[in-house]
Amino acid sequence: MIGQTISHYRITEQLGEGGMGVVYKAEDTKLERTVALKFLASHLMANEEAAKRFTREAKAAAALDHPNICTVYEIDEADEHTFIAMAHLEGETLDKKIAASPLPLGDALDIAVQIARGLEAAHRKSIFHRDIKPSNVMLLGEGSERLIKIMDFGLAQLAERSRLTDLDTTLGTMAYMSPEQTEGAGTDQRTDLWALGCVMYEMISGQLPFRGDYNQAVQYSILNEAPEPLTGLRTGVPMELEWIVDKCLAKNREERYPDASALILDVSTLRKKLEAGRSAVARSSRPPLPSEMGTRAAASSSPEQASTQPLQAASASAPGEVASPAGQAETTAEPGHPLVKYQVLEDLVSGGDSVVYRAEDTQLKRAVTINVVPESVARLAEKQQRLHKAGFYAATALLAAAVTVIIAMWFAGPGPAEPAPLRRFAYAPPEDFGSPPLYRLPTAISPNGKHIAASGGSPNVGLSIHDLDQQQPREIEGTEGARSPFWSPGSDFVAFASGNELKKVSVQGGLSVRLCELPSTLFIGGAWSPDGETIVFSSGSPVALYEIPARGGDPELLISAEAPESTSEGPAGVIISPHFLPAEAGRRVLVFSYGAAGRGAGTMMFQDLDSGRREILGPGHQPFYSGGHIVYQLAPATQDLWALPFSLDTLTATGEPFPFVQAARSPTAAADGTLVYFDGVGRGVDRPTWFDRRGTRLGEVGRGQEFTVDLALSPDGRRVAVSARENGNQDIWVHDIELGVKTRVTTEPVVDFRPIWSPDGEEIVFSAVADGNRDIVLRRADGSGEAQALMETPAFEWVSDWSRDGSYILYAVIDPEHSSDLWYLERNQEGGWEAHLFLQTSFRERTPRLSPDGRFIAYASNESGQDEIYVQSFPDGGPRTTVSNNGGQQPRWGPDGRELFYVEGTTLTAVSVDTSGSFSARSRTPLFEHPSLGRSFYPQYDVSADGQQFIIPTPVEAAPGAKPMIRVVQNWYEEFRDREQD
Repeated sequence: MIGQTISHYRITEQLGEGGMGVVYKAEDTKLERTVALKFLASHLMANEEAAKRFTREAKAAAALDHPNICTVYEIDEADEHTFIAMAHLEGETLDKKIAASPLPLGDALDIAVQIARGLEAAHRKSIFHRDIKPSNVMLLGEGSERLIKIMDFGLAQLAERSRLTDLDTTLGTMAYMSPEQTEGAGTDQRTDLWALGCVMYEMISGQLPFRGDYNQAVQYSILNEAPEPLTGLRTGVPMELEWIVDKCLAKNREERYPDASALILDVSTLRKKLEAGRSAVARSSRPPLPSEMGTRAAASSSPEQASTQPLQAASASAPGEVASPAGQAETTAEPGHPLVKYQVLEDLVSGGDSVVYRAEDTQLKRAVTINVVPESVARLAEKQQRLHKAGFYAATALLAAAVTVIIAMWFAGPGPAEPAPLRRFAYAPPEDFGSPPLYRLPTAISPNGKHIAASGGSPNVGLSIHDLDQQQPREIEGTEGARSPFWSPGSDFVAFASGNELKKVSVQGGLSVRLCELPSTLFIGGAWSPDGETIVFSSGSPVALYEIPARGGDPELLISAEAPESTSEGPAGVIISPHFLPAEAGRRVLVFSYGAAGRGAGTMMFQDLDSGRREILGPGHQPFYSGGHIVYQLAPATQDLWALPFSLDTLTATGEPFPFVQAARSPTAAADGTLVYFDGVGRGVDRPTWFDRRGTRLGEVGRGQEFTVDLALSPDGRRVAVSARENGNQDIWVHDIELGVKTRVTTEPVVDFRPIWSPDGEEIVFSAVADGNRDIVLRRADGSGEAQALMETPAFEWVSDWSRDGSYILYAVIDPEHSSDLWYLERNQEGGWEAHLFLQTSFRERTPRLSPDGRFIAYASNESGQDEIYVQSFPDGGPRTTVSNNGGQQPRWGPDGRELFYVEGTTLTAVSVDTSGSFSARSRTPLFEHPSLGRSFYPQYDVSADGQQFIIPTPVEAAPGAKPMIRVVQNWYEEFRDREQD
């Protein structure tokens, strides 16, 4: 049937086949969506009863609308075919997951709860699946994002209908059949719960509870044998979990859970205990399960809900039973009523020699655990009856003698923990991992401190994940071009920017999921809220803070760069690198505002997402919360790391900041105290270096400088101007190529970059970050005289070129409404400069370069979805030609105008062009790769006067292609604990 069209569905491939029918993948040509079509098996087509049952399946499933049940769209007949159209699910069936290995306990419980919720919805409509098994359960996503879908209600039975035939009595898969199914008795909701118990057993142990070489042997096991205890098949299985599964697998259905809601309650409660580390692995007895306790179950949620929970004073004598001490009446105390000075909140562990409860010390106002000894309580019960007339206070005083207080704060555990050891190590990123680009935050440590996500910042390089318990990182396929990764709170998903989209991918790999379209391809960090509900990120033009639901949606502006410079809500400036504080601080996110507090300075602050208020912490860049401190860089130029002791309770500093790591580039930190950063290789000292057209290294220019941002050759080719950091400041420098000396052109404490030479080589025009704006500034190339501001507006101007006749200066302007537009300054008769708009669209145009004859402008634009190179006539803005076809940035003209160069990924490409009449491009030739070319869209190269050599900033420490090392420090704060105590 592949290729056929049935009704309005075009069949594309077969997905599976079973006893009742065949399932195909198809395209719904009306609604333009992918569906799954289930056709009645050909050998049953003539069977009237089978056809009725098939129709009943569709009607039963179509009546169900629940996120854990596969959606049925319609049932139809066409071309003598009866079929069901249902949602097409792309995921993994549970049986394949189990075949690989038993599941982690938390995953097994989460899956069980979702299956139970789907069954609960079906049971409410008197619909029973009757064939729950791993192959009928589809897993979509992973971890906290995992969604379970129950498939194939083909054996569903409507309770109010009579059976069609006796075939109904034994439908199902034998290994998961309940005793009543194997014997042909009636079925109800407890039949599905038996099957779910089998599935839980298999998820936990990796094997079936009832096995045999043939169906009769399996049936005998189901009817007569007890499964092996889960606690004996796998270490670490809580007794509660074994009891829950045993209750599902009770052979007498009256002893099973009465409905799915009771099972959901018990499994969910156990899940919470496991997360809090409060479930016993093995005990001789247990407290009643929440589903057996009536209103007591509310105590597991919060102290406020615990007012109806009785305090069991004795341990149970057998599972499911509560024995009164010494044969006396049950001794209880209501939570909310003080026992001496301890107000009982909930029970934690029962059995053996004692019963442990969580309580509040009403005198010291702190949470504690108390240990009630049953023997003492039993003796007390006898005395209480004799002394009953003595009044309440006498009985309370005697009860106090039976209580042993474990002196430990609830949140601090049973005793003071040993300090975690300080550990350092380093590893190399995967092959083809480019030099970390400026401000792209190429690494991220997972919240659990176990994984590092790294991005190369290049179109050819994707995400890599380094599991810290493994030797080598692993690459995540299909994430090429990923940048600025950040983690979900469960450490199971990584979000990242790719092109103009925000995406996420499972830590285990798989298909990436689109979350939203970014306001701009400029993306400078994101963060996932601790509750998993929200994502915030820095993007836009100018950069601001946005919020989306974690499941995806349209970005909502949180903090605008146009905020007043000094208000209670925080300063102005671009908003960079968000990082959520831990959950106990509420919904607050750390950011820093670049260029807000002064020329080039950074200001750390945190934003309350609920109230909208901002609080300033002080000067600093890229803040993270880690190990009880705010970790940050005082200035990106020095890149030293500082730590500010910080209280999450008061949201204030608790000590003085101190430096603790030098030259930590692109740092990231986890709350548990794991710190990750790049070392000097690849982002440290650079030196302008010559290469020929084959990429052969020819020689170096001058001394090395810390991270050269961009460069430009003088018109005579004897000097090179660079924007570089030295002694903590980013300035314009000029290197004399022949003499090997350098001259500092700018000295002000601002960020200067994008140097462009005047046609006579006497002056340099450049961009400068000042007060949150980027201005265009002119200065003599020898550094003498005063700087002159040619363009000084609230907008961000990026200077890009100066025409050979000296008449025009080209630049780009970031515009919130139009992303980035192309402008030019024209020299007037009085020697001043007038601004003119050249190109304005809804897309991002940047890095305009003027041809040597002054007739054409080459520039990069993302109108096609990625940056490509375009050429348009100047200044009339006439016909336009597309030059690149696989991504392009950083255009530069050859000195004679016969070639146009640009960067594709990290590859320098040459295009043969003709500008004698109208512009035309003839051929493209890839020249060579260099990792520095992929750093950013800033110009990372220039061309010699003969067009045969290229000068590129290159790391001094190693040859081109050297990779930076990723440094990891676990429990970094232990090295400084003594200092803080002093």
